[in-house]
Amino acid sequence: MPADLTGSSWRTEDFDIPAYLQRIGIEPGPASLELLEAVHQAHVRTLPFTNVDILLGTYPGAAPAAVQRQLIERRRGGYCFAHGQLMAAALEHLGFEVTRHLGRVGSPDRARTHTSLEVRLDDGAWFADPGFGFSIRGPMPLRDGAVRDEGGRLFELSLVGGGGGVHGLGAAPRRRVPARLRQTARAPGRHAHRGPDHLRRPRPWPVHRDADGQPLDG
Repeated sequence: MPADLTGSSWRTEDFDIPAYLQRIGIEPGPASLELLEAVHQAHVRTLPFTNVDILLGTYPGAAPAAVQRQLIERRRGGYCFAHGQLMAAALEHLGFEVTRHLGRVGSPDRARTHTSLEVRLDDGAWFADPGFGFSIRGPMPLRDGAVRDEGGRLFELSLVGGGGGVHGLGAAPRRRVPARLRQTARAPGRHAHRGPDHLRRPRPWPVHRDADGQPLDG
């Protein structure tokens, strides 16, 4: 029986990383911020976020071998657990130090139904989130006040929790838009990231905000 997907056992050998890199059009190179940016951008632009198969009851699951077949061989899409696992394995193959973290969508009281990545470089930790759909397309420094401009949407990480190192990720359009159009100009709701207990590291808690800086309801 395969090992559980916990701790250091992620069955990354079930992924064909050269096929993944070829699929997204990335050449291997030394681990760097430039390569991390290129992989993250290429991943989200090539591999779609989809959950239709889940609603239809036909999704093959999030085990690495199933993710390999679904996203690489069948060229279909997946949701956060598929995307996060695949990109994490590829980044480790390329020489990056990666920590996988579970997260919450909405309030901190909800179940951990999301996953995101912490990637460590010489200049510190970077937040990567390839599997949330309408979210960041590249990494962000994992620190209070970090901002990323996504061509009309500004994402900002800010410390919102107490002693847990919890961060809020706010997304807002750069210019004011009519209320009836604001739904299409913002990220869909709020999602929270906090590391599972066995990882012993708290993770970001993104909270999406509107153009006026007010929290958006999920």
